[in-house]
Amino acid sequence: MGFIIASLFSLFSISLILTKLISLASLFIILLPCITAVHSLPPYTPPDIILLNCGESSLTTSPDGRNWVSDARSKFGASTSQNSSFAFKASRQDTSVTQVPYMTARIFLSKFTYSFPVSLGSKFVRLYFYPVAYSNLDISKSFFSVEANDYTLLSNFSAFLTVSAMQPPAAAIVKEFVVTIQEKQMLNVTFNPSLKSFAFINGIEIISMPEGLYIHGNDSPLVNVGIDYPFYLDNKTALETVYRLNVGGRDIDSSGDTGMYRKWVQDSNYIFGAAFGVTSISKVKINYTKITPAWVAPELVYSTMRSMGSQRKVNIKYNLTWIFPVDTGFNYLVRLHFCETRLEVTGALQLVFSIFINNQTAVAQADVIYWSGGRGVPVYKDHVIWIPAAGPGKQDLWLALHPSDEFELADATLNGLEIFKLNKSKGSLAGPNSEPILVQTPPVRQPKLLERTKSKHPHPNSTTNLTSPDEGEMILIYDYLINGTLGEHLHETNNDPLPWKKRLHICIGAARGLHYLHSEFTHTIIHRDVKTTNILLDENWIAKVSDFGLSKAAFKQEVSTTIVKGTWGYLDPEYARYQILTEKSDVYSFGVVLFEVLCALKPLDRNLVEEHMNLAIWAEKCIQNGNIYQIIDPYLKGKIAPRCFKKFVEIAFSCVHSKGIERPNMRDVMEELEFALKLQDDAEAENMGISPDGEIVHPYVSFFPAQCVDIADGPQLDSTSSTDSDTSSSTTGVFGSRIG
Repeated sequence: MGFIIASLFSLFSISLILTKLISLASLFIILLPCITAVHSLPPYTPPDIILLNCGESSLTTSPDGRNWVSDARSKFGASTSQNSSFAFKASRQDTSVTQVPYMTARIFLSKFTYSFPVSLGSKFVRLYFYPVAYSNLDISKSFFSVEANDYTLLSNFSAFLTVSAMQPPAAAIVKEFVVTIQEKQMLNVTFNPSLKSFAFINGIEIISMPEGLYIHGNDSPLVNVGIDYPFYLDNKTALETVYRLNVGGRDIDSSGDTGMYRKWVQDSNYIFGAAFGVTSISKVKINYTKITPAWVAPELVYSTMRSMGSQRKVNIKYNLTWIFPVDTGFNYLVRLHFCETRLEVTGALQLVFSIFINNQTAVAQADVIYWSGGRGVPVYKDHVIWIPAAGPGKQDLWLALHPSDEFELADATLNGLEIFKLNKSKGSLAGPNSEPILVQTPPVRQPKLLERTKSKHPHPNSTTNLTSPDEGEMILIYDYLINGTLGEHLHETNNDPLPWKKRLHICIGAARGLHYLHSEFTHTIIHRDVKTTNILLDENWIAKVSDFGLSKAAFKQEVSTTIVKGTWGYLDPEYARYQILTEKSDVYSFGVVLFEVLCALKPLDRNLVEEHMNLAIWAEKCIQNGNIYQIIDPYLKGKIAPRCFKKFVEIAFSCVHSKGIERPNMRDVMEELEFALKLQDDAEAENMGISPDGEIVHPYVSFFPAQCVDIADGPQLDSTSSTDSDTSSSTTGVFGSRIG
């Protein structure tokens, strides 16, 4: 009996234990989603979050799940006039914009102020604009200013023009600013229409940020690129976000940020040239620190990167480069995010690279592991760069990374990038309105452009012909060119050197092809990538201009402003600086081709000393010093008639003039090259039979720029030689007077 009781007691105890275990397991299962949810919370919770849906009459929810309050009879509206603003619905909804906050707007016919009671510290101020028709108002005529406390955020601003100029194209825009609220201050945002105009706003977002996120005060001086003294960024400075990139990764929407609803976009639209490098994403855990807390940037930013790749010999010959159009006359804060996550990088002094901002050294030796302390540890570096006022429109801010060849790995990396405009001394962040890109034409290879730019007749110096097998359909037919590219014959050692006259014929053919593009279509076609590797040679050595992937139509009475594309070394510096594209950009590139043909040197060679890296600059200096003959292809020495040589150098020199308006057009270039060929033929006819072996040896020639270069169309050259005392007389054209 006692045994039975003991057994029952044991069974009861086991049952009780199992019940408790099941209860604990059930509790764990119940708590698991809560634990996961807590772990997935963003690292920062803003004390101030204000979302104002302007023109809306009720509470609304945006696609990211956030609630936007109405500004109708809102506590934030401080304007006293009842008739100073009106609410309207947008006339249409573009597929790229969301219902909230873009489909309603508040229209202001006079000055209007929103007042937001917020805590002390720095705030994101985001203004949402969707420039479409509201009621019977012409949105293209909306110009206004926006102020936030003592700062002018926008002046005579046109959302319509701004959106029209955006690349890639967009229907709406968010202007993001950083404003610091001082003690006993409210945040007042004032809209003030320009004369006989109106202002509008679709949404206003106010978000707090952690102390010291961007503004560190006078205790943390910043590197002032190109200037000997540091830059101090204090809380009296307002910022405008210009670019925020997830380098090497995908777009990150506002819900993927660290609690401040910032948007990060991929960097591929801003990479210069064809050197894209390689991208990678790592599963290495990101270990944030006190110096780089978790709210600085999302893990996705530090987990992805763009690098140059593993080809050491290739990497040391080029830069990984991005370009960013910015307003001139402002300082810019450039924040670079780094995190080394690759297994092959194990310690400091293994991978070192240089950082250049606007062609100035920002960091001579960047070592991410040395900065951060280890793999998977993020770090950021801030720099300030001054962009001086220079001409109308925007100017490109360049960021370039170049690997050091002195360490184990020759590579350079970047994970993220933020660029902010800093206010001027009077508190203004306002820049001029962008010039709209009225015609956003596709490359030449696409049907619409081909149909709109039909040629009057086909041309033998183009690799393509147009045909229309079906109605409304255009096809490019490419010729097969058996002799390869001009570049191969100039730089490949397994090819015999091209004779001088053959080089002249090739240059004439290429010039004829470019002239055809510039003048024989309904609208001018700008090639945008003229270089020796895009000049192909058929079985008869006739030159064909090829590769129209970057080409663009230039329509009359329209200024074409565009993101700079082309090949470094051939790129027109005026186009690179001001983003204004004309056919004279092709002329500059062709001038580089002419020097390349003459010297058999590459347009950009980083293996040479700095003053010789850029062929066009080096050749110009040689011309100015009177020693251009010293850098020509050794194979050509003694083979070029002096007058032909003078004419050829004169043509190339005129093509690479720093000002596009001073360069000749391609018709002039073509005709002058034909004249240079005639000079060579005449000299050979005169000297026939002088040399026993039939080879004519011509004397050296030295050139100097003419003393008087105040010519309407460009510079002249004067020349002297040991046998040719005849010099060019003064003319009023691009080129010197013809001899013969």
